[in-house]
Amino acid sequence: MKGLATFLLAVFSSSVALAQPGPIPGTQPVRPVFEHSDLVCMCLAEFVSIQRQQPPANADRDQRVRQDVTINLQPLEVYKTDETTQSITVKYAEDVPMLWPQVAMLQRGQMGLVFLKSTAPGIYDFSDRFLGVTLFSALPQKVEASGLAGLESALARIIQGTNRGDRLSALWLLQGYDHLSGETIVAVTSLTSPDDPAIALTSWAILLKAHAPESVQGLAHFLAGYRGDGEPTDALIGVEDGLSGVRDESSLSTLESLTDSKYMQVRQGAMQGVRGIGNPKSATVLVKRLDSSDPFVQYEAVITLSEIFRKYGDFGPSMLLFDRNPQKYVQLWKKWWEEERNKQ
Repeated sequence: MKGLATFLLAVFSSSVALAQPGPIPGTQPVRPVFEHSDLVCMCLAEFVSIQRQQPPANADRDQRVRQDVTINLQPLEVYKTDETTQSITVKYAEDVPMLWPQVAMLQRGQMGLVFLKSTAPGIYDFSDRFLGVTLFSALPQKVEASGLAGLESALARIIQGTNRGDRLSALWLLQGYDHLSGETIVAVTSLTSPDDPAIALTSWAILLKAHAPESVQGLAHFLAGYRGDGEPTDALIGVEDGLSGVRDESSLSTLESLTDSKYMQVRQGAMQGVRGIGNPKSATVLVKRLDSSDPFVQYEAVITLSEIFRKYGDFGPSMLLFDRNPQKYVQLWKKWWEEERNKQ
């Protein structure tokens, strides 16, 4: 359901070197982190030092200890600057499990896109513990623009490369943009073939969020032909969010068909999109969804019918009340629908 990705935790290994729980890739907005940062650049780690406190002799295995990390970075491509042109020193401290290996967010020789906040002259910390650094294997082609648009252009060039890991990392960052240029949309669209479902679904999530023409229909066509063994859950979380924001009535019939998708995130996102459009023409489909095996879809059908036909009270229960006795509200709407049909 919408916003669920904000609370789900997964291992985001491309942005944090340690296997720490973090946000689902692609769910973090980029603009706030960019604006909060003093320096944003593609940098190379030239030196890494980790100083870890010694635990007490009687410490148990779950004891956490403080470690201080220093990383010297060489800026390669700068997208936002506070006029720093020499090596950059990043210093941060964290509490880690005593038995964890001594690993920093960037290792010597690694390259990454970093978002940095100044803490003292020449000294920085990562602006965000999860989005603060994203690893890349190759430097993108140089772009003339700077700022958020320049970073977008660089990421658009990365996704046109051949390294799968770099492509995914760049797509996740682009998914965090509020708006994208036409050039970026074209580049993302080129990655929607079924050859790599994770990349394709992430690309569809971006296109849906950007309200690209025919993106709902394109996603439906892709899913109709998808024959994967497992459900690519992480990538579909972005698709859910994108579908929930659809307001284009020309996509309504396709959106309605997706409310019966075999993928939970797709049907739930589509239901939210149908609710957001709020067209009375959806009533027939919504009544069918009252019998869905997905409780969320059932509730969305009830509450969307309530909003469309402006019937409240028992016709528009809270989710808490609905969960206590779903059939009460389902049958109420079915009875009303049958009475309305008999009047015609």
